[in-house]
Amino acid sequence: MSPNEKKRAEEKIIEVAEEVFIKEGFNGTRMQSIADKAGLNKALLHYYYRSKQKLFYAVLKRLAPNLFAPILGILYEDLPFFEKIEKFIHCYIDEISKKNPHLPLFIISEMEKNADDIIEILVNAIDSREISPIDIFKEDVEREIKLGNIRQIDHKQLFVSMLSMAIFPFVGRPLIMQLARFNEEEYKQFIVERKAFIVEFVINSIKIK
Repeated sequence: MSPNEKKRAEEKIIEVAEEVFIKEGFNGTRMQSIADKAGLNKALLHYYYRSKQKLFYAVLKRLAPNLFAPILGILYEDLPFFEKIEKFIHCYIDEISKKNPHLPLFIISEMEKNADDIIEILVNAIDSREISPIDIFKEDVEREIKLGNIRQIDHKQLFVSMLSMAIFPFVGRPLIMQLARFNEEEYKQFIVERKAFIVEFVINSIKIK
């Protein structure tokens, strides 16, 4: 097998494994299923990735940057505070909607089973600058409080609130669709409208009028 063929085979394995792992979870995934979908024999699959766990971590390392990098990078940008909040929320929902709406639930469910290794992979995927994005956000919040633009609030609470309001519609999609009696199109429209709703809700909750 030529180097180009090997590279294409590895790419195909990762692509198929991502689909299967997200659909079936780690425990429900079988290496044979991945091999069959990738059009490879199981021996060749084990040649590239000696165990299901190694293949799972390879998939997670590929997925993790999509989950964090584009969004957290916004916190480093030199933007007016409320504009930064708006861009952060819009970007997070857009990225997940466009790339993989099942990814947040997959990450959270697998994290409960093997938290330490998964958290390490996720943390390593975050932009490793000298100052963390959360510290930058803290500086922004403290500055806005001193300027009298927003009320006194803990930056960690605000950040987690923003993130959780954006992520739950994806994690809780089956429940939301059942309770709200959404069809697929109505749910998609709800996600579109969700961006503006969260931005307005967050800003109105902290802004001094």
